[in-house]
Amino acid sequence: MSDPAIENLAISVILSVLGCVAAWIIWVIAVNIRRSRTSKHIVDLHSKLLDRFANSNELMGYLEGEAGKRFFESLTLDVRDSMSRILNSMQAGVVLLLLGVAFLGLHATQHEPWIRQTLLLAGVPTGTSGAGLLISAFVAFRLCRRWGLLKDRGNLD
Repeated sequence: MSDPAIENLAISVILSVLGCVAAWIIWVIAVNIRRSRTSKHIVDLHSKLLDRFANSNELMGYLEGEAGKRFFESLTLDVRDSMSRILNSMQAGVVLLLLGVAFLGLHATQHEPWIRQTLLLAGVPTGTSGAGLLISAFVAFRLCRRWGLLKDRGNLD
């Protein structure tokens, strides 16, 4: 390959990575805004519901009934949400780690210095990001299990 072709390849890889990172940042911001608004609406709904009771006897009667049980269940953390976040992190980590390893494998087979450098610059951050996601998923899983958010499937207690 000639030098302009290698430069064009390097520029296209860099722009593609930057575009993916920008899209991911926008997605993360949008998801967090949506979760924040949803949480705020739920808190407002719960506070309005609790404000309707005139005395503690009415409140205790409500909380001991079926509707009160559902109210308390809505206040607890959703275990499925915790598990899906851990699984999503693991999935992204595996994909990025394997992509980084593939870039580094291609790096080892190339002879052109520009291609080798481009593949190295793409492979190292991608692979380490994947490893970081896998480590964070493992830590999150262990913490969720220790805090009692996830049941240990090995125990039949």
